[in-house]
Amino acid sequence: MWNSFSRVVVGFFIALFCTTPAIAQQQQLPPYQPTGFRQVCQPAALRVGLDENDAGQIASGTTVAILDVGFADDGHAYFEVEAANGQAGWIPTKTTANFCDFADRKSSAGRRFLAPPNSCHLIAASRRTLDEINAFAAEYSDFLPTMSAYKSDNGWYAVSFGLISTSIAQELLEAADNLPADAYCSDGANYIDLAEFTGAGFTSARTALPDESATARYKAECLQGNGAACTDYANDVFDRDAAEEKGGDDDEFEMFRYWLLGCMRGEAEACIGYIRSSSVYLEYPMRTAWPGGDDNTPGLYTEMDRIGCDDGIAVACNRVGGNMTKMLSGDAAAWASGFSALIASCEIGDKYGCRDMFRAMKKRADDRNRPFSARDQFFAAELWADRCDPSPNGSNDGSCAPVYENYSKFLSAPINDPFATVERRAIATAFLRRGCEGWRADACLYYSQLSDQVSVEDRDWGASRAASSCALYDKGNAVCQNLQIALKNDLPSVTALKRGDFEALAQRCGADNSLAAEEACHDAMLYYIRQISATDLAPLESALQQACEGTRIAGCSELATLYSPHSIAGENFRFTGSDQPERRLQALRTGCQPQSAHILNCTKLAEMQAERGQDAEAQRSFRLACDAAQMTQSDAHAQQNACFESGLHALRAMRDEDMARRDFRRVCDDGASSNMPYACKHLGLLEQGGSSGAGDIDAALRLFARSCYPPGAQRGDGEGCLHYGRMLLEHRDSVRWDAEVGRYVVLPRPIDQGQRDVTTLATAASDAFATGCASRWEAACNAHETLIADWIAGSFPTGQVNCQIRQREDVLLSDKICGLIVYRDNFLSAENEMRTTEAEIYIWPDGDRTVVKYMGGPWSLNGVLTQRRFIAPEMSCLENPETQRSFCASSGYDRSGD
Repeated sequence: MWNSFSRVVVGFFIALFCTTPAIAQQQQLPPYQPTGFRQVCQPAALRVGLDENDAGQIASGTTVAILDVGFADDGHAYFEVEAANGQAGWIPTKTTANFCDFADRKSSAGRRFLAPPNSCHLIAASRRTLDEINAFAAEYSDFLPTMSAYKSDNGWYAVSFGLISTSIAQELLEAADNLPADAYCSDGANYIDLAEFTGAGFTSARTALPDESATARYKAECLQGNGAACTDYANDVFDRDAAEEKGGDDDEFEMFRYWLLGCMRGEAEACIGYIRSSSVYLEYPMRTAWPGGDDNTPGLYTEMDRIGCDDGIAVACNRVGGNMTKMLSGDAAAWASGFSALIASCEIGDKYGCRDMFRAMKKRADDRNRPFSARDQFFAAELWADRCDPSPNGSNDGSCAPVYENYSKFLSAPINDPFATVERRAIATAFLRRGCEGWRADACLYYSQLSDQVSVEDRDWGASRAASSCALYDKGNAVCQNLQIALKNDLPSVTALKRGDFEALAQRCGADNSLAAEEACHDAMLYYIRQISATDLAPLESALQQACEGTRIAGCSELATLYSPHSIAGENFRFTGSDQPERRLQALRTGCQPQSAHILNCTKLAEMQAERGQDAEAQRSFRLACDAAQMTQSDAHAQQNACFESGLHALRAMRDEDMARRDFRRVCDDGASSNMPYACKHLGLLEQGGSSGAGDIDAALRLFARSCYPPGAQRGDGEGCLHYGRMLLEHRDSVRWDAEVGRYVVLPRPIDQGQRDVTTLATAASDAFATGCASRWEAACNAHETLIADWIAGSFPTGQVNCQIRQREDVLLSDKICGLIVYRDNFLSAENEMRTTEAEIYIWPDGDRTVVKYMGGPWSLNGVLTQRRFIAPEMSCLENPETQRSFCASSGYDRSGD
């Protein structure tokens, strides 16, 4: 079992017995105990495996690393653990708390202010008198909401800014710049008394008076060491504010202060008091001391929840479990610890704990692509079976749905699984039947699938009852929406049900020639091959033939698919057409009618005719499809791309450029068509000269631009981008930007030398090539590389900027005038998508080059990622983290980043 996790385990155990010098200065605080580690609170039997006998005991007080969690044959949850002494195996989770002996604080006479586990008091100063404390408090007033003054056993007061996690104590003390230099962390073991904090400052704690209100007595008794009174006082303040609909920061932090005092005295309810008030922040001391800390810096919420869960408080267990099981790909030990918390909550009887336990199991199984064991499925279901809501329309949070699902998964275990005994199978089967008798559709469905446990007659009863339950109670839930897919076809009632549904679709399919009827034909075909049969197709063929004869054409497209050689595959089915080309051709001819909205029949017919070399017939069919698409004026029809295919066929097969122009024009002008960029490109090539060689260069430039940069979110045509970039460079002497039309135009004669902006044109061409490269057009990538190489070599002018090299921010190493090339470059995003970004090349007088790119978050400086940007006098700078030298320029690379 010695692996990378074991090395982490040993590292923790070394930390357990050895302290660093920095920690030693902090009164040798106990090491932080991560969520993947536990303490054995009482001697526990150690099992070799979940289904094996005990192999000795593990001693009380042993700290163990958690490896996994699961249910044993006795129905209880067990941790798989490993100890520093080499002991390894499975121990009950109930004997393995997050923190042992916490509850013993209630009966302990001393150590009243011992910090909760995994936390420490952030001590900022030591003072002898209350006046000195108040003077110090005034100086650090930002910390007043959580500041406390504890009297040590040496007579001095330790001024605490509040509690922080020991996991970040050392880092915070080193990094925080608004703490006294001698601040440190203490566990509070030697604190014996506490000064009372009031609006006027810190005073001596007083004793309770007989005639005071209960709330006032709670406060006084708390200051004298009564932890339960601390909790009662904080709760009273909360209840009072809630009743009076008042509050504010002062009251919030008052509650917070006394809840923590109760927590220090062993009151688990007080530790999780913060849950009652969403505006109380346990992390206030840490955030105030270290405002620049990472948002992911560990706070105390999880630690308090772990204490509450150890005490059997369900809401605390839910919070622990929910947070730790959220990230499936994270720490496996933390996940196991969190999952055990949800098990504990479910054992208490909390419906939210049970709900989240089942959800975590499902997510974990999906993530691993491996189901939980039959044992885990059975005992998880058993935890909630007696308390869940079996009503057919019960609440989602407390319903029996996950119990039915888990019992069903358990019953799908191999018949030779030693855990899946006859007795346990009978328990699960009986529970599913009772659920079905109560009209639970999911229970009925699972019951109908139990071919190894239940007779065909009983299964058929379950299937029929599932359908009835969906009709009566909830057609919208996931079970009912997918019921017919899940029901088995070997049951008589299921066969009759599915035949009836198919006949209803077939009737709608043959009703008329509307698009709705065509959609019903499509649905009827898919339903039949998925739900009834993918091989016995006679009923389906008959229904489609009736919808594709004479003047009826709604079923022709699907009938042609039935006769095609193509396949359709899905979960648990595969259909392959009968490959009858003449019948397919006849179905498409019947369906391809002038002015018909069923244009797919015509495009399919045209494709078949083109494959047979019947180009003229194919063009007529494409023409019918294109004309029909135009007449219907529907985006959905335009998306059929009939006109684009017609244009391609006219251009390539018929050599009819005039017809191709008309068709491409229709698609190019239609921003909704996915083929718009490609149509604009072909139209641009025709405008550029076509076969005649005489064209409209300005029109071609505009069309290539539209092809490369289509409206909306769709990607442009990479070849169109290539042509656009090439035209900008080829005609750079006569191209200028026209602000009125918002595009580059080609003038009939060259522009005067002084009015040319070749640098900007080169940047625009770079953008076009990079955009084409992002569309995976290799020739555009090559053209871009050539452009940049020529630009560096001097074929295009460069800008002039001031460049510097600095050591950190203050030491200037070099200061020169550089040439500047602003261009676009490509990079692979985190989503594995090719994108473009602004980039710059700074050319130093000696020929060296500095390359800067914005990577959509970090910057790249000569290929090295950096996040550090800063402003020097009139310069913007990036620091190379490897050399710790910075490159600065007077202008250039702030334009894309901000």
